[in-house]
Amino acid sequence: MSLIEFIKNINPKGEILYFGGSFNPWHEGHSECIRKAPKDATIIVIPDHNPQKEINTKEYSLNESYIKSLHKNVYIYKGFFLKKKKNPTYKWITQVKKEFSNLKHSFLMGYDSYENLKSWIQFETILNNLNKLYVLNRENQMCENYYNIKTIFLGPHDFEQLASSKL
Repeated sequence: MSLIEFIKNINPKGEILYFGGSFNPWHEGHSECIRKAPKDATIIVIPDHNPQKEINTKEYSLNESYIKSLHKNVYIYKGFFLKKKKNPTYKWITQVKKEFSNLKHSFLMGYDSYENLKSWIQFETILNNLNKLYVLNRENQMCENYYNIKTIFLGPHDFEQLASSKL
């Protein structure tokens, strides 16, 4: 199923928060992103392969029931991950924004991803297709808006030291 079909099936209203990443492994910092997200938003978790890294061929699974317990409107789209190919964000966000122009499209992300947005392939295209960024704080980081987009910092939390790359 394509992401467009997936979104049509869940029939969101208002704002969609896309929460993408390799999530390998999933940790409480990821969970905290979802817990701190606006309660009225629809969240789509999108496990994917980082286009700037080698594809991870190791199998792993997400605890879907746990993730769905974190927020009343959270859904998991596994279509990109299962294809096992590189999938730059700018391609799918452009299509989704065009198809669902009546909705607001925002990203939910950790501070590490936020800091590195400029390294994403065609990051300007990505930002031009978004309404907001929701960013989970990281310990000892200045919460400055680096980009020309409304950015909401979600505040301090107990898992600020966690990062998948360190686990």
